[in-house]
Amino acid sequence: MKTNISRRKFLFAGFGLSTLSLVSGWWFLKVRKNDISPIINAIIEQELSYLKISPQLLAQFNSDLAAFLDEPNLKLISWIGMFTPLYTHTPLLDLNDRSRQIKQLVAEQVCTWFLLSTDFFQNNSDTSVPLRYLRFYNPNRHTCNSLAEF
Repeated sequence: MKTNISRRKFLFAGFGLSTLSLVSGWWFLKVRKNDISPIINAIIEQELSYLKISPQLLAQFNSDLAAFLDEPNLKLISWIGMFTPLYTHTPLLDLNDRSRQIKQLVAEQVCTWFLLSTDFFQNNSDTSVPLRYLRFYNPNRHTCNSLAEF
């Protein structure tokens, strides 16, 4: 009994195994731990590239954002993080209107949370001043970021 492996079957098998290993590895390393930092960091660094943002500030924001979000949203953002290289290095997510709109809405929400959690607006939106993280801005718990509270 002789089986012929064609080039097409070999390529499909290789592509399938590569995809399977990527997805299972991402789940094992990122989604299982609810790690949202790759995509959140990429969004903030790309959208707010004109600001001086330290890695410690991003790490603190990521941990506070992870504590704020519920479990289904954490899992969703962790899975979306698989597309971080596409988001940062290619315009592939801008090919159709729907993906462009989703990308814009997510980036707008994350950047809004980030800027309201820092002293950016207390410094009159001065981009030359390095940002200082205050606390995660939750409008349901904190109506404003008063300097007297810190």
